[in-house]
Amino acid sequence: MTPDSVGPAIICDVGGVLLEDGMRTLLPQWAEASGLTAQDVVSRYRSNGLRDALWTGGISTETFWSRLSQALDFDLGTPAHLDQLMIDACSPLPAIATLQSVHHRLWLATNHRAEWVIPALRRTDLGIGADRIVCSSLTGSCKPMRSFYEHVDSVVGDAARRPFVYIDDQAANLEPAAELGWRTVLLDSGSSTLMEQILLH
Repeated sequence: MTPDSVGPAIICDVGGVLLEDGMRTLLPQWAEASGLTAQDVVSRYRSNGLRDALWTGGISTETFWSRLSQALDFDLGTPAHLDQLMIDACSPLPAIATLQSVHHRLWLATNHRAEWVIPALRRTDLGIGADRIVCSSLTGSCKPMRSFYEHVDSVVGDAARRPFVYIDDQAANLEPAAELGWRTVLLDSGSSTLMEQILLH
């Protein structure tokens, strides 16, 4: 059974569902290079609002790289080089192939920088335009803030049928979506059963 074009919109997370989470890939590498522990690197990345400022668009990627280098006391490289590293680290995951058949109903809602995730998605076979990708860095809020979901709801609701089906690999990110009446799917068993889970909703 294949979902058809008149079904409800499918709203999908990106990092950890469609693409590898580039930050989760790179932070451990920088821990090893800088001589810090992985836990210490993550702590410094999250401290002083650096992570939240990145994902909500409060700072530019160039400023983020500079502040992260300072926080780690380690020269990570030029912003252009680091941007490309991030794009390359956001490699495709199997769920992209699974969702190919419903790409016409698909919208993406991601805690990510448009500068990184959109070029990374263009290199895949998903075939989804930037007009259906809602990046937290362009909205001023990020998951699991309710305001981010409300923004997505208003954008998708103008163009697609409800109730939406929302897919994420983080359980905490499903709660605000469910509060808005979205049907939710936790991607916790790989992409092999993803389509079946969507059809059940």
